[in-house]
Amino acid sequence: MIKKIFVFSFLISLTACQVLTRTIEVKNQKSLTFGFTDSKINLDWQKEPNLPSLILITNLMEGLVGHVVDGTQLTTVPALAESWEQKEGNTQWTFKLRDSLTWSDGKPLLPENFIFSFKRLLAPETASPYADILFLVKGAKDFHEGKIKDFQEVGIKSPDSRTLIFTLNSASPHFPETMGHFSLYPMRPELLDIFAGTSKRSDQLPWAGAFRTAFMGKRRIQIVENKKYYGLNKNSPSAVGKVDLLFDVKKDKLVKMMKDRKIDGAYNIDEVKIKNTKSIEEPAFEYVELAFNCQQKPLTNPILRRVLALSLNKDELARLTPGATSLGGVIPPGVSGYESNRGMRYDPEMAAMVLKNANMTQDLKKFEYDIYTGNSPQLLPIAEAIRDQLKKGMDMEVKVVQTPFDPTTKRPSMILERRQGRTMDPLYYLGLYDKTAEKARSGWKNREYEEFLKKAQLARAQHLIVEEEIPVVPLFSMANTLVVSNQLSGVKQNFMKYLDLKEVVVEKK
Repeated sequence: MIKKIFVFSFLISLTACQVLTRTIEVKNQKSLTFGFTDSKINLDWQKEPNLPSLILITNLMEGLVGHVVDGTQLTTVPALAESWEQKEGNTQWTFKLRDSLTWSDGKPLLPENFIFSFKRLLAPETASPYADILFLVKGAKDFHEGKIKDFQEVGIKSPDSRTLIFTLNSASPHFPETMGHFSLYPMRPELLDIFAGTSKRSDQLPWAGAFRTAFMGKRRIQIVENKKYYGLNKNSPSAVGKVDLLFDVKKDKLVKMMKDRKIDGAYNIDEVKIKNTKSIEEPAFEYVELAFNCQQKPLTNPILRRVLALSLNKDELARLTPGATSLGGVIPPGVSGYESNRGMRYDPEMAAMVLKNANMTQDLKKFEYDIYTGNSPQLLPIAEAIRDQLKKGMDMEVKVVQTPFDPTTKRPSMILERRQGRTMDPLYYLGLYDKTAEKARSGWKNREYEEFLKKAQLARAQHLIVEEEIPVVPLFSMANTLVVSNQLSGVKQNFMKYLDLKEVVVEKK
């Protein structure tokens, strides 16, 4: 017997719908329902969508490339682009779109849809937090900063109806991996109406992914199979043809709905044991780091930074966050160049010996120290644990500061920060610590490191930054957890928090 999911009207209120359209019924195909505690949905993929928004977007849309999860590794695969090739020593990349691509409304999907999206992403007025993803492209940063006004001067061209050519500032062998990020999805002007909340017919909106919208309410959105999708699997008897996503559901109600088998999956209830369910946990392109102010004494000395790195018990810090795993390097698991044995290990005896041999014990106690956490409540217990560890191991007095970071004022001694990855390109993560990076909190500068990045020498760059100079200490990586019915297979949430619903299979009892 195939499991059928029914969503009862009393579970959700549709009286305050943003957009009202008829619900599209999908016959002879499986349907799923997922629940979220989040209340706000933002489908503008260039404006920081939250988790449920991201799951919606990444099933309604696709980029030039996609990513396939295989254990702890992601592989870049063709998506809307069927192939790509490099020229000029990885400084020029050409992507060839699949033949006869269309949007869900039947209109051709063309390179100009990507160019429209890229231009909007880089436009200063968009104020997208993801604009720097394209800074590898010649002229992109200058356009974003208003130094050039004509987008024709940016290194993105389309010589014909199936080709996109990117000219880069420098060699980037992993550039195709960058192109899978959601902020780089193609776009049409009609989509701006839904971003602004003015669209009237959600069932007629243009989408380029495996699903399209059928109904959009404030607390429920229904997506159905996109018949125009190039990868449509028409022969699969277990293919999911309809998915309802419920929002603003209280946690206790989500638990009850899972227990009553009225929904198939829910987030943020993984600590509750529910019969006939399983937890899907995947690493995330997200990690917590501690950056040292390398322009403030005594942290200007790399020996002292090494002492502090050796004094931090990362495993203990990771236990403060569900699903977290201690991390050594700045390239997270799943990204090319990740090395499990990279970084400084907890060794308080070695820390004491290094400090004594360097004759810096008194220097350490001459100064006051603080840890900046911003306004993040999640980072506060971690900062307090670091404070306690440094007090116990080094007899340091450290103050935890919870105020917004202002680069124009005196920087704190240490900055605790949560980094969220935007790409599978390892040079992106290493580039976060280059002196020109917008969020290079440590103020550290190193010409040798810059040369390693230019030559894509990943191992040497990682060694320099986390084992030799140590301007930053990666602490732990995060994980995502989804609770789903045992009847579902093929449920994989990858490092970028994408949940590929077209791969989910509803199995027989």
